[in-house]
Amino acid sequence: MNDFSFEVETRFAFKNKYEAMKALPFLKECLNHEIEWTTKTFGPQLFESDILLRVSSVKSKNNCKYYIGYKEKDMGSFCNIRLELDEDMTNGLKNSKILYKLGIHDEHISIDNIENILIKNGYKDFMYFEGKSMLGRHLKHDLSLKLMECEYIKYPLLLEIEKKAYSPEEAVVLEDEIRSFVRLFKLTDKVIREEPPLLLYKRNN
Repeated sequence: MNDFSFEVETRFAFKNKYEAMKALPFLKECLNHEIEWTTKTFGPQLFESDILLRVSSVKSKNNCKYYIGYKEKDMGSFCNIRLELDEDMTNGLKNSKILYKLGIHDEHISIDNIENILIKNGYKDFMYFEGKSMLGRHLKHDLSLKLMECEYIKYPLLLEIEKKAYSPEEAVVLEDEIRSFVRLFKLTDKVIREEPPLLLYKRNN
């Protein structure tokens, strides 16, 4: 069963894939799963409080999955550190922990009704973007990798790196590990601390 955990992540802006591969040669070997995705963000009142609520589709070669996602306020200094949960509602979902946290109970959700349920409870959709990503892992540094192409935001090519923690204390330790990784590969001038939804918001407002 999915449960809340802490994402610890940052991202880097590159002009093109060649520049990214030159900076981090292991990317060519590690990035091995291609997806197309869409994301709608809900609840402008949550967004203004630095809380993210989204509904996403993720399409790969063989299937398409649908998720509801929730991220609490950023607690990081160098990285983004957020308590987060993504719930798979592709085949329907009962007893959503995310909806429970929002004060919405006893709903069976699916991609067919989730938007109406959120809007009915005061969480209207107000941002949309889509793109393509290459996913993978770098085992030596225990990093999840996402090379994201998205024309909707200021930086059309971003590389996100992420670690997962299960307590605030562990998240701080992992943040230091990512800081050391950035220094090791001399990527400080490439760091973009603003997350894609905020980049989208700033571009549109």
